[in-house]
Parts: sequence; structure tokens; C-alpha cells
Amino acid sequence: MKRQCKVLSIVLTLTLVFGLLFSYVFAADTTTITILGSSDLHGRIYSHDYATDEADSDTGLAKIATLVKQERAIAPDALLIDCGDTVQDNSADLFNDLPIHPMIEGLNFLNYDVWTIGNHEFNYEKAFLEKNVATFKNSVLSANILKTDGTYFVKPYEIFEVNDVRVAIVGMTPPHVTQWEASAPEHFEGLTFPGTLEQSKKVIKELEGKYDVLIGAFHLGPEGDHGFEGSKTIAEACPEYSVIFCGHAHSKYNEVTNGVHIIEPGKWGWALAKAVIKMEKVGDKWEVAEVTTENIE
Repeated sequence: MKRQCKVLSIVLTLTLVFGLLFSYVFAADTTTITILGSSDLHGRIYSHDYATDEADSDTGLAKIATLVKQERAIAPDALLIDCGDTVQDNSADLFNDLPIHPMIEGLNFLNYDVWTIGNHEFNYEKAFLEKNVATFKNSVLSANILKTDGTYFVKPYEIFEVNDVRVAIVGMTPPHVTQWEASAPEHFEGLTFPGTLEQSKKVIKELEGKYDVLIGAFHLGPEGDHGFEGSKTIAEACPEYSVIFCGHAHSKYNEVTNGVHIIEPGKWGWALAKAVIKMEKVGDKWEVAEVTTENIE
């Protein structure tokens, strides 16, 4: 009887040890990536509309700052992106001659990792855009703004390493800048704007083997307009994306197309888009296990 009890004790001990070891290994092979996104802030630092001289408590970079602080308390290593149309509107052009525009200074203060160029960034002289690109302290992205020699105007993408996971973020700008700014071609002098789908496919090929999860930071709505493709069309053709953060449409939505999460937080700081991506290690590679997205207000 004593021998049986001793054997049983050994079996239970080994079971406990291997169970704890398995739990440790499993935990070590999963991680979570959090990405936060704003878009179409249009010159709104504070919750005030200077055109009407009225308070608007539902808007502003200051409101976004509160939401970012809240989310960073949960996920300190969260990536933060803005999808463009940042410096134009709400009398923000009064500050265009400053060494650094207050909206860019605000993005820097909050330590935004990515700023994607929107179409309204071209409403002013090209030198103003170049100054904003130079004074933003992290990555300015657009994969479909090219110089006449075929090189990129800014980085097409950036690869971040978060918890050992390679997160590739691709920027995209509406190609119809040349139509909207036709009366002031000097605003985009020396630049061309190829199609978003064409450039998406090109960049994905360039990134092959260099990322574990692919994210879009697009100044595009879900539907296309002026003859260019929207985010839904890109998601249909490029399922490699896990999440596409959107802008341009000034709408709040959160949907899935062809397995790709597409989310936009509206305009002026209405909301902060959030993606939580669970990653699992399979062999020596990270794979996307689960994606959840929501707009936080």
C-alpha cells in the first residue's frame, strides 16, 4: 500500500511539474500587439471650433491624448498612428509660418509612431509639407507618393519590433491630389501619385519575409472615389493585411472585408481606433491568431 502511495505521489508530482512547464512554454509563445489610430484631426488641438467660436467637447487632439493615456496604461508598448489630414482647417493655417506647426508638435508630444500624409496636406505650398515631414520626429509614410525619378517621397512603410514581433505598417494617400490641387500644381511639383491597389501589391512584394503582421495606415475611406480604390478593394485583393486603419471618409465604422479588419475613427478626434492582435509562435514564426478592433470614445 505504501509503495502504491509513493508511486502515485511521484506521478502527481511529475504531472504538476510538466503542467507548469507546459503552461510556461505556452505563455512564452503568445503575445499581444496593440495599435491605436486617429485620423482627420483637421487642425483641432483643443475641443473648440474657432470658425464658430464654440466649444465642442467631442473633438480635439487633447481628447485623443486622454484616450491614448488610458490605453497606454493597459498596453505601454502600443503603437500610435495618425492617418492624415492633420494640419488643415480650424484656423490652423495661422501657425503655418512657425518653425514647427502646433499640430505636428502635438503629435510629437504624444509620441506618435506614424503619420500618414493625407490629401489636405497638399493644400499649401510644397515647402510647408516638407517642413512638416522634417519636423515630425518619427515615421512619415506614403507608399504612393513618388518623385519623378520613381523613388519614394517619404517612406512607404516602417517595420517596428514589438514583443519580438515584426509589425509592418504601410501608408497610403489618395491619388487624386493632382485633381483637387489642379489650380495650384506647385503644391505637388515633382511628385506623382500612382494607384493605391497597384502600390499595395508592390509594397507587399517588397516586404515579403520581413514582417509577422501587416497593417495599413491609409488616408482612404472604405469605398473609392475620383477613380481610385478604397480600402475595401485593397482588402479584397490583399488579404495579407490584418488591419487597415482608415481616414478620409470622416465616418466611424468597424467592419471586416475578406478577413481584413477595416476601421476609421471619424474626424476631428471623435474617437480613437484600437486594434488588439494576438500572436502565436508556430515553430520559429509568429502567426496572427486573433484580431479585435473597436472605436473608443
